[in-house]
Amino acid sequence: MGIKIAKNLTWRKLDGEIILLDLTKGDYFALRGSAIDTCELLLQTKNKDKIIKGVASKYGIDTSKCRKDVEAFLDSLRKKKFIEFV
Repeated sequence: MGIKIAKNLTWRKLDGEIILLDLTKGDYFALRGSAIDTCELLLQTKNKDKIIKGVASKYGIDTSKCRKDVEAFLDSLRKKKFIEFV
């Protein structure tokens, strides 16, 4: 599944975090830990399955467990309208 990033979204790496900021509404997410890796894969691949495989590989975890966590993270970004599934 493809992912489209909102045009009004910007991001910065700052002090070990990634900050996602909606320039229109001022909504933001501060990401730490594995969410940083997930977000970096999102920005690189824009593909849910590639994100899941990349995170599972990096952390040596089962893809089914990883899928559940990644999908929950992506859904939280979708609800804030930071991304949409295409």
